[in-house]
Amino acid sequence: LDEPTNHLDMPMLEWLEGYLKSYKGGIVIISHDRYFLDQVATEVVELSHHKVHTYKGNYSQFLKQREQQRVAYQRAYEKQQEHIRKTEEYIDKYRAGIKSKMARGRQSQLDRLERLEAPDQDREFAFTFPKAEMSADRVLMVEDVSIGYDIEHPVATHITTTLRRGDVVGLIGANGAGKSTLVKTIMGELNTLDGSIITGNRVQTGYFSQEHEELHPSWSVLQEIMAPYDMSEESARSVLGAFQFRGDDVFKLIGDLSGGERARIALLQLFLEGRNFLILDEPTNHLDIPTRETVEQALQQFEGTLLIISHDRYLLDAVAKRIVVLDNGGIEEFYGNYSYYKEKMLERSVLTAQRLEAEQTKLNNMSSNTAGKADNAKDTAVSTDSNAEIHTGTSEATITEEQDTSYSEAVTAPKRNEFFMLEKELAKVESDIARYEATVKMYTVQLQDPSIQGDISEYERLSQELANTTSQLEALYERWEHLSEEA
Repeated sequence: LDEPTNHLDMPMLEWLEGYLKSYKGGIVIISHDRYFLDQVATEVVELSHHKVHTYKGNYSQFLKQREQQRVAYQRAYEKQQEHIRKTEEYIDKYRAGIKSKMARGRQSQLDRLERLEAPDQDREFAFTFPKAEMSADRVLMVEDVSIGYDIEHPVATHITTTLRRGDVVGLIGANGAGKSTLVKTIMGELNTLDGSIITGNRVQTGYFSQEHEELHPSWSVLQEIMAPYDMSEESARSVLGAFQFRGDDVFKLIGDLSGGERARIALLQLFLEGRNFLILDEPTNHLDIPTRETVEQALQQFEGTLLIISHDRYLLDAVAKRIVVLDNGGIEEFYGNYSYYKEKMLERSVLTAQRLEAEQTKLNNMSSNTAGKADNAKDTAVSTDSNAEIHTGTSEATITEEQDTSYSEAVTAPKRNEFFMLEKELAKVESDIARYEATVKMYTVQLQDPSIQGDISEYERLSQELANTTSQLEALYERWEHLSEEA
């Protein structure tokens, strides 16, 4: 399934999730819908920097595992880089002189070291909307409004709501419920069939259209920014670079851009306009997950007022403080994010089921008893509670290696045996160095295995083993140098 949730409304999204959860076959899903992946995915495969990484669990579990893995790999890489730096400093210091033999030995050991690749760095994309100018407290007042194209057949009626300064409202509803019609009416593109829509004083409205009709297909990316905002080419290139349009990208025609690229241009225009009331119609459509996260962060930091029309439930959970549902020709409001709205709807459905069951019980009692007893029948409420505990067990595999602690023992043999004992210990240290170098190489190779990278507990264990073995190897190097000088 390639982006199966695109353009689906909430009821269809929930139906699809329920269907896929009960589906007995295997499913491969390509999707940027994080909420959907949280609901249905049992394994996540990430393609990043020309590499494939596999993680067990849903999207939220993937995020935690990936962060743990990155931290562990970064720690192992930095530890190895520190070891390399110290070794190179030693080699440079004693390359010539009485310790040149030991320097050459260190160089040989360094040449045999299996080096970890530098951690991959993601291209940074981050922006913050400029500080919003102060508006009136009441930003938008919708009073008993009817919307549509025909007064005889309105799409929705008696809509009343108020958006105050700083509100973040998510507008949801089934396809065809009238969300786009309401937005066009608010923007003045359509007249109200009844009622009034009033915008407060000092309110500056910015609009993000999901179709991006305001863009010019025949213009270049550079022209789209320079012309409306009277910017120099240097300034335009600078802001475009911040939105990931670099080099020759600025000469692409708007009509040739992907949906995600056009969305970034529209976001850049909102950024440059600096409005204090933003109406965003499906702002995350066509965006990849890192860009969606960037947009979420920018909206969370925005100091103005937001009205977001979206099917992106992850976005609504992260940003919205009120959910407005357009349904059955009217609206209903819930003061919380999308998860709060779902909790309230579940509570409502449970109460409805209990009420219907109580009414049915009452009817049954009335039909089975005399008329006098029926007058005294009582409602029965049935509630069900269920608790489930899932216990997961973890197993740890530990590998212990024989540790040699004999190196600190003083040589107490008679003079005639000192040289022999030194040579014997030196040979043992050299043997141990070879063994520990092989162990370091083994751990390094294992850490680069995708199957190991997908198992966070095993990855962290191996990273710690690598750090411990590297530390022991450094101690052996120092012991070898000391014995070499005495011999």
